[in-house]
Amino acid sequence: MKKIQYLLMFVLAIVLLATTLISPAALADSGKNTPTVAQQQLLSQLQSAKDPNAFYTSLTPAKQAALNQMLVVTSVTATQVPTLGNSLSAVATMGGISTFTIIVQGKNVFGVVCWSYSQSVRRGWNGTIITVADYPVILGKCSWPGWRYEGIYTVSTGGGIGRTQYSCYSQGHFTYGIGGWDIQHCYPWISMTFYGNGQASWSYHS
Repeated sequence: MKKIQYLLMFVLAIVLLATTLISPAALADSGKNTPTVAQQQLLSQLQSAKDPNAFYTSLTPAKQAALNQMLVVTSVTATQVPTLGNSLSAVATMGGISTFTIIVQGKNVFGVVCWSYSQSVRRGWNGTIITVADYPVILGKCSWPGWRYEGIYTVSTGGGIGRTQYSCYSQGHFTYGIGGWDIQHCYPWISMTFYGNGQASWSYHS
């Protein structure tokens, strides 16, 4: 069981890394609303600074505001990662086992990812009841200086093996703090429900 959880965490870490890493030079390709060259330069300098907090406090209020626009989250999106395992059709009744993963991402005004939060669950069914109900594997990752993942705020499960449903809920905590101040807190949550007939539903918020 631990080997499976370690494998899930490794796969999730690779997915999160691929979806969050981006260079300042690539920001101009993130959408129609793009940062200025000055903002890109500030972000590059912040990334290379030995002491990001000291660098931030040395900036003028106008430059701090320009940098914050690059780092403050203004929207949240979620994606379902392609299922891992021998998952059958949602209407199949023969049964199966699969891993179900949702990744929630906090993005800045330019559509660039600042942090990612994921919940992954290995579940099984036989057409009527739940046959496998692993505890959720949860990971958080930050993309930019100033952001930090504080960890899991809460997690809960309900139902499970032998029942017709298995539900999982978790909420994480991210903080953007720089220059001695906490500027923004985000508490993304993911809720999943699995059914004995193989169907699944999910929701999220932040």
